[in-house]
Amino acid sequence: MRLAERNCELAIRARHGDKDALEELWRINQGLTYTIIRRYPTTKSVDIDDLWQSAWFGLLEAVRNFEPERGEFATVFCWSIQNACLIALDRRKKHIEEAVSLDTPLTDDADSTTIGEMIEDDTLQPSSEILEELELRRSVSKAVNRLSDDKRDVIRALYFDHLTMKHASERLRIPISTIRSREAQALNILRRDKELNRWR
Repeated sequence: MRLAERNCELAIRARHGDKDALEELWRINQGLTYTIIRRYPTTKSVDIDDLWQSAWFGLLEAVRNFEPERGEFATVFCWSIQNACLIALDRRKKHIEEAVSLDTPLTDDADSTTIGEMIEDDTLQPSSEILEELELRRSVSKAVNRLSDDKRDVIRALYFDHLTMKHASERLRIPISTIRSREAQALNILRRDKELNRWR
Protein backbone atom coordinates (compact mmCIF):
# COMPACT_ATOMS: atom_id res chain seq x y z
CA MET A 1 0.00 0.00 0.00
CA ARG A 2 1.32 3.46 -0.96
CA LEU A 3 2.15 5.84 1.90
CA ALA A 4 -0.52 8.30 0.73
CA GLU A 5 -3.18 5.59 0.85
CA ARG A 6 -1.97 4.38 4.24
CA ASN A 7 -2.03 7.94 5.59
CA CYS A 8 -5.57 8.39 4.32
CA GLU A 9 -6.78 5.18 5.94
CA LEU A 10 -5.11 5.93 9.27
CA ALA A 11 -6.29 9.56 9.34
CA ILE A 12 -9.89 8.50 8.85
CA ARG A 13 -9.62 5.89 11.58
CA ALA A 14 -7.90 8.35 13.91
CA ARG A 15 -10.65 10.92 13.39
CA HIS A 16 -13.12 8.31 14.61
CA GLY A 17 -11.18 7.81 17.84
CA ASP A 18 -8.74 5.02 16.94
CA LYS A 19 -5.71 5.84 19.10
CA ASP A 20 -3.59 3.08 17.56
CA ALA A 21 -4.19 4.57 14.12
CA LEU A 22 -3.18 8.01 15.41
CA GLU A 23 0.07 6.67 16.86
CA GLU A 24 0.84 4.77 13.66
CA LEU A 25 0.14 7.90 11.61
CA TRP A 26 2.61 9.80 13.79
CA ARG A 27 5.23 7.06 13.52
CA ILE A 28 5.23 6.66 9.74
CA ASN A 29 5.44 10.43 9.21
CA GLN A 30 8.42 11.07 11.48
CA GLY A 31 10.69 11.75 8.50
CA LEU A 32 8.35 14.35 7.06
CA THR A 33 7.88 15.88 10.52
CA TYR A 34 11.63 16.26 11.06
CA THR A 35 12.11 17.76 7.60
CA ILE A 36 9.63 20.51 8.49
CA ILE A 37 10.57 21.35 12.07
CA ARG A 38 14.30 21.53 11.35
CA ARG A 39 13.55 24.64 9.27
CA TYR A 40 12.74 26.50 12.47
CA PRO A 41 15.64 27.68 14.66
CA THR A 42 15.81 26.37 18.19
CA THR A 43 16.32 29.10 20.76
CA LYS A 44 16.91 29.48 24.47
CA SER A 45 13.17 29.45 25.00
CA VAL A 46 12.01 27.02 22.28
CA ASP A 47 14.03 23.83 21.89
CA ILE A 48 13.65 20.87 19.56
CA ASP A 49 11.36 19.07 22.01
CA ASP A 50 8.99 22.05 21.94
CA LEU A 51 8.88 21.88 18.16
CA TRP A 52 8.20 18.12 18.21
CA GLN A 53 5.35 18.75 20.65
CA SER A 54 3.99 21.44 18.33
CA ALA A 55 4.19 18.97 15.46
CA TRP A 56 2.09 16.51 17.49
CA PHE A 57 -0.59 19.16 17.93
CA GLY A 58 -0.28 19.81 14.21
CA LEU A 59 -1.01 16.14 13.58
CA LEU A 60 -4.18 16.34 15.68
CA GLU A 61 -5.26 19.44 13.77
CA ALA A 62 -4.53 17.76 10.44
CA VAL A 63 -6.61 14.72 11.40
CA ARG A 64 -9.53 17.00 12.26
CA ASN A 65 -9.30 18.94 9.00
CA PHE A 66 -8.39 16.15 6.56
CA GLU A 67 -10.81 15.66 3.68
CA PRO A 68 -9.69 12.83 1.36
CA GLU A 69 -11.45 14.29 -1.67
CA ARG A 70 -9.36 17.48 -1.40
CA GLY A 71 -5.93 15.91 -1.59
CA GLU A 72 -3.37 13.90 0.31
CA PHE A 73 -3.05 13.89 4.09
CA ALA A 74 0.64 14.86 3.89
CA THR A 75 -0.31 18.25 2.43
CA VAL A 76 -2.69 19.05 5.28
CA PHE A 77 -0.16 17.72 7.81
CA CYS A 78 2.64 19.94 6.45
CA TRP A 79 0.55 23.08 6.76
CA SER A 80 -0.67 22.13 10.21
CA ILE A 81 2.87 21.55 11.50
CA GLN A 82 4.09 24.84 10.09
CA ASN A 83 1.22 26.74 11.65
CA ALA A 84 1.69 24.99 15.00
CA CYS A 85 5.42 25.80 15.06
CA LEU A 86 4.84 29.45 14.17
CA ILE A 87 2.22 29.75 16.91
CA ALA A 88 4.54 28.08 19.45
CA LEU A 89 7.41 30.42 18.64
CA ASP A 90 5.19 33.49 18.86
CA ARG A 91 3.46 32.38 22.08
CA ARG A 92 6.72 31.52 23.84
CA LYS A 93 8.26 34.86 22.99
CA LYS A 94 5.20 36.73 24.27
CA HIS A 95 5.27 34.70 27.48
CA ILE A 96 8.88 35.67 28.14
CA GLU A 97 8.26 39.33 27.41
CA GLU A 98 5.29 39.40 29.77
CA ALA A 99 6.97 37.42 32.55
CA VAL A 100 10.04 39.62 32.98
CA SER A 101 11.18 43.13 32.34
CA LEU A 102 13.68 42.77 29.54
CA ASP A 103 15.58 45.85 30.71
CA THR A 104 16.19 44.48 34.21
CA PRO A 105 19.96 44.14 34.89
CA LEU A 106 21.22 40.83 36.22
CA THR A 107 23.26 42.57 38.94
CA ASP A 108 23.36 45.94 40.65
CA ASP A 109 26.21 46.99 38.36
CA ALA A 110 25.05 49.77 36.01
CA ASP A 111 26.85 48.10 33.11
CA SER A 112 25.41 44.67 33.87
CA THR A 113 23.90 42.57 31.08
CA THR A 114 20.12 42.78 31.04
CA ILE A 115 17.70 39.87 31.02
CA GLY A 116 16.59 40.92 27.56
CA GLU A 117 20.12 40.61 26.22
CA MET A 118 20.39 37.12 27.68
CA ILE A 119 17.27 35.80 25.96
CA GLU A 120 17.38 37.86 22.81
CA ASP A 121 17.57 35.79 19.65
CA ASP A 122 17.99 37.54 16.32
CA THR A 123 16.89 34.42 14.43
CA LEU A 124 13.38 34.67 15.87
CA GLN A 125 10.96 36.78 13.87
CA PRO A 126 9.07 39.57 15.67
CA SER A 127 5.62 38.51 16.83
CA SER A 128 3.87 40.73 14.30
CA GLU A 129 5.83 39.20 11.42
CA ILE A 130 5.05 35.66 12.54
CA LEU A 131 1.35 36.41 12.81
CA GLU A 132 1.37 38.13 9.44
CA GLU A 133 3.08 35.15 7.82
CA LEU A 134 0.60 32.79 9.46
CA GLU A 135 -2.34 34.84 8.18
CA LEU A 136 -0.85 34.95 4.68
CA ARG A 137 -0.45 31.16 4.67
CA ARG A 138 -4.08 30.77 5.64
CA SER A 139 -5.20 33.17 2.92
CA VAL A 140 -3.20 31.28 0.30
CA SER A 141 -4.57 27.94 1.48
CA LYS A 142 -8.15 29.23 1.31
CA ALA A 143 -7.60 30.68 -2.14
CA VAL A 144 -6.16 27.40 -3.43
CA ASN A 145 -9.11 25.50 -1.96
CA ARG A 146 -11.45 27.72 -3.98
CA LEU A 147 -9.93 26.46 -7.24
CA SER A 148 -11.60 23.68 -9.19
CA ASP A 149 -10.37 20.19 -8.33
CA ASP A 150 -8.18 19.76 -11.42
CA LYS A 151 -6.38 23.07 -10.95
CA ARG A 152 -6.11 22.70 -7.17
CA ASP A 153 -4.47 19.29 -7.53
CA VAL A 154 -1.82 20.72 -9.85
CA ILE A 155 -1.05 23.68 -7.57
CA ARG A 156 -0.79 21.45 -4.50
CA ALA A 157 1.50 19.02 -6.31
CA LEU A 158 3.83 21.73 -7.65
CA TYR A 159 3.85 24.29 -4.83
CA PHE A 160 2.78 22.45 -1.67
CA ASP A 161 4.45 19.09 -2.27
CA HIS A 162 7.28 20.62 -4.37
CA LEU A 163 7.04 18.01 -7.13
CA THR A 164 8.67 18.48 -10.51
CA MET A 165 6.48 18.70 -13.60
CA LYS A 166 7.40 15.12 -14.42
CA HIS A 167 6.54 13.76 -10.97
CA ALA A 168 3.32 15.78 -10.83
CA SER A 169 2.40 14.33 -14.22
CA GLU A 170 3.04 10.81 -12.92
CA ARG A 171 1.07 11.34 -9.72
CA LEU A 172 -1.94 12.94 -11.40
CA ARG A 173 -1.69 10.69 -14.46
CA ILE A 174 -1.99 13.51 -16.96
CA PRO A 175 0.48 14.82 -19.58
CA ILE A 176 3.06 17.45 -18.66
CA SER A 177 1.45 19.79 -21.19
CA THR A 178 -1.80 19.55 -19.21
CA ILE A 179 0.07 20.21 -15.97
CA ARG A 180 1.54 23.41 -17.47
CA SER A 181 -1.83 24.51 -18.84
CA ARG A 182 -3.67 23.99 -15.55
CA GLU A 183 -0.87 25.65 -13.60
CA ALA A 184 -1.07 28.75 -15.79
CA GLN A 185 -4.86 28.87 -15.49
CA ALA A 186 -4.73 28.42 -11.71
CA LEU A 187 -2.07 31.11 -11.20
CA ASN A 188 -4.08 33.50 -13.34
CA ILE A 189 -7.12 32.90 -11.10
CA LEU A 190 -5.04 33.34 -7.93
CA ARG A 191 -3.62 36.63 -9.21
CA ARG A 192 -7.17 37.96 -9.42
CA ASP A 193 -8.25 36.57 -6.05
CA LYS A 194 -9.58 39.47 -3.96
CA GLU A 195 -8.38 38.06 -0.63
CA LEU A 196 -4.83 37.59 -1.90
CA ASN A 197 -4.73 41.01 -3.59
CA ARG A 198 -4.82 42.73 -0.20
CA TRP A 199 -1.35 41.27 0.52
CA ARG A 200 0.21 43.01 -2.47
